[in-house]
Amino acid sequence: MICRLADSVKIADLKTHSGTTPWNIKGASLMKTPTTILSESLRKLIQSTSFFSLRWETDFTPCTGITAVVREERRVFAKLGLLIAPWQSRMATAQAALSYGKVTDLNVTLRLEVFPGVFKPLRLLLANAPDRQPILFLAVDGFFQGDASPYATSGLATDTLVFANAVDLLLREAGAQPHQWIWCADWETGPALLLLRSRHHCALHLHNIYDEFLGHAVEKIAYARADVLRSATVLQAAMREADVVAGVNRGFVWSLQNEPAYTKILASHLQAELSRAVPVENANFVPLSPELLALEELLSNDVSDATRALRQYKAAARRRLPPEIRRQMKGRSLIVMMGRRVTQKMIEVAVESARRTLATNPTFPALWFFATVPGDQHSDQRLESIARLCADHPESAAFSDGRIDYYDALLAAADLILMPSITEPHGGCFQAAVVPVVSARDGLAAQVPAYQANGLAAELNHRWHGNRPAAGWCVREELPMNGELALAELRQLLSGPPSQDNLTFHLMVEAFKASIEQAVGIWRDEPRTFAQLVREVLRIQKHRSWEMNYGSMFSHIAAAQVRRSLA
Repeated sequence: MICRLADSVKIADLKTHSGTTPWNIKGASLMKTPTTILSESLRKLIQSTSFFSLRWETDFTPCTGITAVVREERRVFAKLGLLIAPWQSRMATAQAALSYGKVTDLNVTLRLEVFPGVFKPLRLLLANAPDRQPILFLAVDGFFQGDASPYATSGLATDTLVFANAVDLLLREAGAQPHQWIWCADWETGPALLLLRSRHHCALHLHNIYDEFLGHAVEKIAYARADVLRSATVLQAAMREADVVAGVNRGFVWSLQNEPAYTKILASHLQAELSRAVPVENANFVPLSPELLALEELLSNDVSDATRALRQYKAAARRRLPPEIRRQMKGRSLIVMMGRRVTQKMIEVAVESARRTLATNPTFPALWFFATVPGDQHSDQRLESIARLCADHPESAAFSDGRIDYYDALLAAADLILMPSITEPHGGCFQAAVVPVVSARDGLAAQVPAYQANGLAAELNHRWHGNRPAAGWCVREELPMNGELALAELRQLLSGPPSQDNLTFHLMVEAFKASIEQAVGIWRDEPRTFAQLVREVLRIQKHRSWEMNYGSMFSHIAAAQVRRSLA
């Protein structure tokens, strides 16, 4: 039976005031069992939920595409789950949410043992809206100090252990029951899974393959499963003990066990555990608007009328763009490259393919717009390469740095979205009426039925889509070498900025250059064909559903509950 949260939870009822308990007191004489001061309403909120989602980023502490996933999870599971996350008090978005009342400090404090014999106050904050899954934020002074993002802190390793202890304490004090299961995401919540596994059924959901070895951190923190993490990475340990291990789509799960980028480099240490992984498909990051649903229906019935309607839709979207971008458009195709400036996204491939196209055809009928945000340690170098391209070709390339308030209009106006990632578990390749040009890798290949694919891209397209109508371009370079040389070049690409001497990089650039030139040619010369691609883009989004896809996670958990009860 599924328990549902109360339709409305009053924040005032959840609050209670802490007394004058002295914190940060050392000494073995202190009681190891913290004193609970949870209000009855807060206990009821926790006890009435079906499951607890543990996430490291949220709407109010955002970073990557996982934030968009969390936003949709909160919408779909508004009456079912309770999301628990660390409170990143230094983030500007968190401070704004607190200032505007979107997040409320409950004035509830628990006594958390952080270091052996050293206790700190664990404070609780709540984000609650009638149509969204509530978020219970956990705050511990001196920890969860992310700044630009929840991950941007040198203390991330110890933060994950403190968060694990905090969740464990909260659920024990609130009287959470074994039938309430735990839904963890990625390595940052793995330590919590290891603690909670003895009392609850636990699912581990992988949005990426980042991992950590915490052997250096577990010696400092009062963490009950330290012995496990001294001899294994977080994902190794969590995947072994989780009742269910899931990935964000079938292409990602397949690639983890078949693509050399994972089997030989990024996830070689996880291969023994990956046979347990099952795909749980992500749906759209943003629901289709009524206008786009109407456009899809029109495209399905009358391509001629719909082609005119598509032009009108794009023209209206372009009128919402800043004047300087509208000036650069000049009736040309708009190609958008968005995302974090990190190695994975291969922004350099997009920049170099644009440079080579413009070198041979300065009047190429397209404007490249790079809407990127800071990423890894090479982020500034990537931004410099984008800026140089835009300086060399000011009429054909433009960029922004950081979040922009016209991002939705930019995507609505775009004709093509470019994703040359070298690994990509999912990615936001379907948004609005934009046709994707993506790497034939991982989740991208499994999502995008390809237009006239060749070589390995064609093989993957047949595996995932058969004869389904095309919805974009899937690009995969064809290597003239294999074995150790190919693996060495791949390792170099995955380790940082690609070398200009790397043949694989040059082949990726040429493959994307050819596909972009073909895509823009079809946009310009074959509007009916391009409209049919847009129709498939919209149709795929129309038939994807978070409720349907995440139903498989619920079924896997139900099966796990039966298995454990019979063991």
